[in-house]
Amino acid sequence: MILQSIKKELVIVFSDLHSLAVLFLMPLAFMIIMTVAMSGRQADILDSVSLMVEPNSAGQAETLYLKYLDNLGYGLTPDPTQASAIISFDQHFGENILANNTQSILAIEYQSRSSLPLQALINQHLQLAFARVKLHLYMLDTEELDNTLPIQQQMDLIIQQTATAQLIDSTQESKLVPTVAISIPSWLVFGIFLSCYRFRLP
Repeated sequence: MILQSIKKELVIVFSDLHSLAVLFLMPLAFMIIMTVAMSGRQADILDSVSLMVEPNSAGQAETLYLKYLDNLGYGLTPDPTQASAIISFDQHFGENILANNTQSILAIEYQSRSSLPLQALINQHLQLAFARVKLHLYMLDTEELDNTLPIQQQMDLIIQQTATAQLIDSTQESKLVPTVAISIPSWLVFGIFLSCYRFRLP
């Protein structure tokens, strides 16, 4: 009985080669597309991201902030139609950046075409730039950082101070874990196509 059922199903499956090809080729194409998409580097994403800065008084703190954003890979544009987001500094940005307050001193307005993952990435980098600028200004104020050094050398020292990747010892139990994690959506799609094929209308 079981063998007859299996034979019947195989006859049904192989009688429609077009559907069979779609059944296997669509998940395969999906896996290839997702693999290529997830292999893109963050730097490649930021190459297409531009920020617009609204006109304001460009003090030392604002200039440093923009330089750290540039170091992260962001470009600046004067054209709002080309910008992924528009940032504007508070007029007391330089005075309050080291102050103990909870008031916002920078505003950001995202364009409608900016996706939510991109917005989250930009927010993360805005906070990182804040941390580096605050450390930079603090070390200049306490004379731990030589203000006679070129600005790029000063920034390099601050970036080294805020680098934390080497402080985390990361291990993984199996080298197959990332591959399995990536292939899960593909198997879900495969199951959907299999269900559609098995229960398709005549």
